[in-house]
This record gives sequence, structure tokens and C-alpha cells, in this order.
Amino acid sequence: MAREIRELRSALDSANAEVETTHADAVRLQGERDDALRDADDVRLQILSEVAAARDDEIRVQERLDGALRMVDDGRGQASEEQWRLIEELEALHEELAVCRQELAEARQTGRRPGGG
Repeated sequence: MAREIRELRSALDSANAEVETTHADAVRLQGERDDALRDADDVRLQILSEVAAARDDEIRVQERLDGALRMVDDGRGQASEEQWRLIEELEALHEELAVCRQELAEARQTGRRPGGG
């Protein structure tokens, strides 16, 4: 019976040692898990920060693009207005040239100086 008690005590000591080893492994694994979760949180926060920065950059670029497009539209409108003004001026000059040619032709026919009367 004493032998059985020693065997049981030895088995109990072995089981206790295994429990302690398992507990130590569990504590170590819990620490590794906690470290991994912190690392994952750090990465997630970094990614969120980068996404927010990229979003801010996109907003700034879009605002610059909108401003540039407004400037292009304004320039296009001004160019169109200038084009119509120049067309009107050119038409007036054509009309004036036609009058001058007519006066010159009449002057040549009558032998007098153009525009002199």
C-alpha cells in the first residue's frame, strides 16, 4: 500500500508539474496573443491614419482641380467673348473696306480723289 501511495504521489507530482508547465505555456501564449492584438491594433490605427491622410489629400487635390476647371471655364468664356468682339470688329473693318473700295472705284471713274468729295 505504501508503494501504491508513492506511485500515486509520484503520478500526482507529475500531473502537478504538467499542470504548471501547461499553465506557464498558457500564460506565455496569452502574452503572445496580447502582443499580437496590440500589434494588430497599432497596424489598424496606422492604416486608418494613412487612409484619413489620403482622403484629406484627395479632398485637397479635388479642390485644386475644381479651381483649375473654374479657371479654364472662365478663360474659355473670356476667350469666347474676345472672339466675338474681334469678329464684330473684323466685320466692321470689312464693311469699312468695302466702302473705301466703293469710293475708290467711284473716284477712279470720275477722276477725283477718294474721300475728298
